[in-house]
Parts: sequence; C-alpha cells; structure tokens
Amino acid sequence: MDLVVRPADLTDDCEQIVALQRQYLSPRADLTRFHWLYQRNPFGQPQVWVTEESTTGAIIGVAAAFPRSLYIGSQKKVGWVLGDFCISEEYRSLGPAIQLQKACLDGLGVRGEVIWYDFPSTHMLAIYRRLKVSQSKQMIRFVKPLKVDRKMRAVVKSTLLQRSLSPLGNLALRIRDRRVASSPGLTIQQHTGDCGAEFTELADAIGGAHGHCLERTAAYLNWRYRQNPFERCIVITARREGNLKGYAVFTETETEEDVRILDVFGVEERDVMISLLEHIVERGRSGRSETVVVSIAEDHPWIPFLQSVGFKPREASPIIIAGLPVDSEHKTNDNQQRSLLLMQGDRDS
Repeated sequence: MDLVVRPADLTDDCEQIVALQRQYLSPRADLTRFHWLYQRNPFGQPQVWVTEESTTGAIIGVAAAFPRSLYIGSQKKVGWVLGDFCISEEYRSLGPAIQLQKACLDGLGVRGEVIWYDFPSTHMLAIYRRLKVSQSKQMIRFVKPLKVDRKMRAVVKSTLLQRSLSPLGNLALRIRDRRVASSPGLTIQQHTGDCGAEFTELADAIGGAHGHCLERTAAYLNWRYRQNPFERCIVITARREGNLKGYAVFTETETEEDVRILDVFGVEERDVMISLLEHIVERGRSGRSETVVVSIAEDHPWIPFLQSVGFKPREASPIIIAGLPVDSEHKTNDNQQRSLLLMQGDRDS
C-alpha cells in the first residue's frame, strides 16, 4: 500500500492525530492536550506532518515541530523543539519513519540554518543516524534524596524494622542538609496568579548572558506552566527589595513521591539560585516527597548550584541540537561554542 507524507491540517486531521497519539504516544494525548499544545502556543502554531495511506486516507504517522523564541547571544531567533513522533506498529520499519522525519526536518528550512532541538528516544536516535544527524549533548538527571522510606522498603523486609529505621535515616538527611542563613534582603515566596510583565522584563534583561536559551516571556510561562492541563506547576520567586531576580517552576502531587523541577531562571547569583533550590527541597521534605529530581543539559551553568545543595548525577539521555551559529560572538571566554541551555521544561508535554 502506498504511503504519502504531507503537511497536516490541524482542523481536519485533528481526530485522527489524537487517536494515533493516544494509542502509540501516551494515554493522556487527548483533545484537551491537542488544543493546548497545538493551537494555543504563544509563539505560533507548530509545523506538523502526517503519513497517510493513499487509498484509505488513514493517518498512520505523525511528526511535529513546535515553535520557540530563542536568545542566541544578543539576538532573538525562531527555533523549534521536535516531538510527538509516532507511527503505527505495522509501519515500524525504518523506511516510513525516516521518510516522515525527513519531511519534518526539510519542512523547517535549509539544513544547518534552522535552529532545532530534540530529546530523542533510542528508536529516534536510529532514525537520526540514518538521516546523518548525530547526538549533540546529554541531559543529566540529578537527584536529591529527602527521605529513606522508599529505599528502606526495598531492602528491609520487616515492616516493623522499616518503621524504626526510616525516621533515623530521615533525621540524618535533615541534619546533613541544614540550611545556611538566608541572604539578607532576598525573599522567596510562592507566586500566585499569572506571570506578569516583570517576568518578560527579567528575560530581556538577562537575554543570552548565560548561554543560548529559550525566551521566557510571561505569555509563554503562563501557557507552558499556569495553563498546563496535566501538571500542577508551582512557581516560586526570588525578590530583592521587591524586584524579581529569579524563579523556579516545579511539580508536586499527593500521589507522587518525587518533586520534579522543570525550570530555574534568573540572575547568576549564588544566593538567588541556592535559595530557590533550598526552598523546593524544604517544601518537598515537609510533605510526602522522597526525592527532588531535575533533568538539565550537561553544560548548564546551574549544575554547580545543584551540586552544592546535594543533588547527585544519575542517568543521562541524549539531546540533539542543530543550527546554532558558529562565530566569535557566540563563543564563551574559554573559546568554546555555546550550547543551548536546556531543562526539563524546555521540551513539550
């Protein structure tokens, strides 16, 4: 049966795309997610390609590229994060998959001149290798243990002994993590309501000073985190004399044992970053959470702050980054090419 790859019509193809994604991507890939992710992005609509059977018109594959505004040095440029790739089981050979992803990449523009990134699975890495696209960096998952209860349940069979040993282990962790005195004049608090203009102003003031990064406008933050239909995202802010200096976004639920940090952004000042991270740690410890986890690019400047608060590196996963400029304006002081500074929140749900 002949297959045809074409641009998707986000109205006419909506139901077929959602059905395919729910079956092969995620059970939560429903119409609510589709409308939020595909139609309300403040940076514009995604570019979406589908593979369909030419005789029946049935969609058997989907690939998408979601727009982002990026700080590349002192300039703003359009970039893309790739995602939502899925294909029916009966067409899982590399041929149809390569054809679909090639159409996705070619549709963005001239190779090497368009900035895009992806967090590929093992299967997607094989597709990229056939397209002569190589892995660029790694995302490192850092973990900060808060309690030992889960580990005790795994290694100690006696419930009575678990109940005796866990409080002692938790106390030892708490003593080890005793906080230093807070920075004078710095206030950490939970942000309620939508993110306002000050968040956009902070992003503009910092720009690409830390390295190439996403433009975190208030509109984007509200869409990505405040209006997220699947995750309760909590925003905390760091202020000095009432002025916004940084913020962090994380998730916590009553059913999950992990607090997940999605984003940390602000001025590169140790007291600001450490205070934000310590606030999340203490909040998690006061609830039922047993760990705080964060996935972050291997060359991200926040890693020393994470390590100083007790986060330890665990497993790594690949990132592909393409199209970053290579010139003197975009080199660091040690003459290394700046990368794209990514965290978990920089991908799409």
